[in-house]
Amino acid sequence: MTKLGRYEVLERAARLAALADEEAASPDPALVQNAAGKGWIAARMAAAPVAECKTGHRPRGTERLRRVIEDLAERSPDMLPLDAHLSRAFADLHLRCSEGGECSPSQIRRMVRAIGEKLVPAAGAACGWAPPAASLGGVRRGARRRS
Repeated sequence: MTKLGRYEVLERAARLAALADEEAASPDPALVQNAAGKGWIAARMAAAPVAECKTGHRPRGTERLRRVIEDLAERSPDMLPLDAHLSRAFADLHLRCSEGGECSPSQIRRMVRAIGEKLVPAAGAACGWAPPAASLGGVRRGARRRS
């Protein structure tokens, strides 16, 4: 199995969100619940960590990620709330990238993590699902392992 590039993941997330949108309009309650699940998965895909490139700059990837998340938030505003602070921070990060300023991979990762922390629990709660805590954060750096 090959690893997907960041663009492929975002494109799949956008397609999944579009499919969820179509199913949400269905009169069948099973399809509507299925659409909620697809929306949750699409949000999780869109919030996955951004891969670093050789130069450390990913303005195009950041822009596409912003568009996918805004699109998801537009399609289901009750499921994916983007608060004003997060939107401003993302816009600021994108502006720094697009104007040729420094946009380090760590800055992008921090922003994506913030988005994931906001979107995934909100989407999961709206669907009635709670993802395992380990899937949201992983092990903190420097944390000692207990044996």
